[in-house]
Amino acid sequence: MKLRPKTFGNSELKFIGKPLAPGIARGKAYLLKRVDLEQFRNDKSTADLVSAEWARIDFAILKSKDQISRFMRNSRQEPDDHAHLIFEADLLLLNDPTFISSMKELIERAGLHGESVLAEEIARLRDKALGSADEATVKGLITMQDLYYRLLYNILPASESRISSLLRIPAGSILIADRLTPVEVAVIPMDKVAGILIEESMQYSHASIMAQTLGVPIIIGFPGIGPLVDESTEVLVDAYRGYAFLNPSEETVKECRDEETRLHAEVASSSPPSDESIVHSLDGLALHLLCNACTLAEVKRAQRFGIRDIGLFRSEIRYLANTISPSDQQETAYYAGLFGLEGLGIMTFRLLDFGGDKLPVYLQMSRETDPQLGCRGVRFLLSHPDLTIKQLRTILAARNTVHVRILVPFITTVDDLLKTRKLIDEVLAEMSITDDSPHVGIMVEVPSVAMSIEKFLPKVDFVCLGTNDLLQYFFAVNRDQDDLQPYNRFTHPAFLKLLRDVISSCEQHGVPLTVCGEMASDPEGCCLLAALGAANFSIQPDAVHSVRQTLSMLNVAELRALLPILLDFENADEVEQRMKTLDRSQ
Repeated sequence: MKLRPKTFGNSELKFIGKPLAPGIARGKAYLLKRVDLEQFRNDKSTADLVSAEWARIDFAILKSKDQISRFMRNSRQEPDDHAHLIFEADLLLLNDPTFISSMKELIERAGLHGESVLAEEIARLRDKALGSADEATVKGLITMQDLYYRLLYNILPASESRISSLLRIPAGSILIADRLTPVEVAVIPMDKVAGILIEESMQYSHASIMAQTLGVPIIIGFPGIGPLVDESTEVLVDAYRGYAFLNPSEETVKECRDEETRLHAEVASSSPPSDESIVHSLDGLALHLLCNACTLAEVKRAQRFGIRDIGLFRSEIRYLANTISPSDQQETAYYAGLFGLEGLGIMTFRLLDFGGDKLPVYLQMSRETDPQLGCRGVRFLLSHPDLTIKQLRTILAARNTVHVRILVPFITTVDDLLKTRKLIDEVLAEMSITDDSPHVGIMVEVPSVAMSIEKFLPKVDFVCLGTNDLLQYFFAVNRDQDDLQPYNRFTHPAFLKLLRDVISSCEQHGVPLTVCGEMASDPEGCCLLAALGAANFSIQPDAVHSVRQTLSMLNVAELRALLPILLDFENADEVEQRMKTLDRSQ
């Protein structure tokens, strides 16, 4: 919803966003000095001298490089691996003559001022990110967008400096920003900031990953909230539920504090005393919780929730965040850092899931008419064997006692699986690895594989059921397109039957199966999966508590007895209504 500036006096206003980091905070609003992107995009006044605009770009690049270098040298905390990689990638790009010349060519071609050209590029990247259905691609686009924003901020007069604005924030403030870049996150004076509200929904950005480590409540997704506040506005942030209150009443403050106390007590009382990776259902069935991750920070976060096994590590995120391919030494060091985490049990690496609209800037592919159905996943890996072999070598060179599993993405044919296994075997032979070789599994995310799973099972050690892609391919629906969400429901009986058949086949063949899609993180979804026979759930770290609690209260046998009725329904609505009845009866 687009909000309009308006004077509301001292009346309480409530807004709902998306929690990024939990907690409660209260303080005065502090608006980060913003850039009006549309103002610059609409400014079509021509530049008097192209060479003068080139000089301004050179100045902005030099200033950006200096800022980033200082941030890397003078970090207030221990060096963060992910943040360091982001800054390092930015510096590489800012030092790249091709990048600089392309910027100047844009200015020359448009004949406009530097800020107008930069604003247009930012908008182009934003629109491309909004049109992408792939999380990793969105992260890569936002990385580039962050860098263009940094150049835009630095090409403007010193009075427009957002860094200066951040450094002047009063103690106890609630920071309100239209967006944040990684550099800005790095300089936030955390002894001054009580909480953060961000207008953009930036959950896929590198800045959001870094922001979650700041230790303050953060909520995203408040378009237009900035004009509604000034620095006298009292703000209450409830980042457990995603609520932001302007001018909150004392009753509202008390209610939020009471909710925080209740949640803390609930988590403390429900934490199992022993292995928190195992949860027992109400009727005694042991269910295994693992976590999905794409960064070192997320693996650590999973461990804080008591989870020692990673059921899906999206390894391509590191590549997409860089402008050049990491060296073998860098890759090996990165994986060694993961393996060095104390208490880590299983580490499941999905091989580089490139292709479609998910491609690093340093790799070139011919344009495809439908990238999502083109050279992606295992097809890309087989067409770029050097890249696949490099990743396998660096993972295997770094491993220690952690149980490593290799997961092959977007498998559609047995032949592609055999070719991939041959590559893996060649690397194992080259490295003289004969004992304790890594287990190899496949992602089941295409209906054709799900429907012929028996042909694949003798050739794999495990299976990961990717319900996100499987659901969208099953119903031919883009899961990120809001107006098509009625079609994108895992509770549909036809989809549940497909899952049942895959889970049953894996059980009959003795092949372990882990569900790693969002369905496993959903309270209703994990219950249905358990009833269908799934025993391993790889979920988001933030979902661990709710899934653990839900499964511990579930009578699996009771829900399993109801399956014939659920699977005989015609639509998802009927399944969901019957599930609600079951919930009320317990």
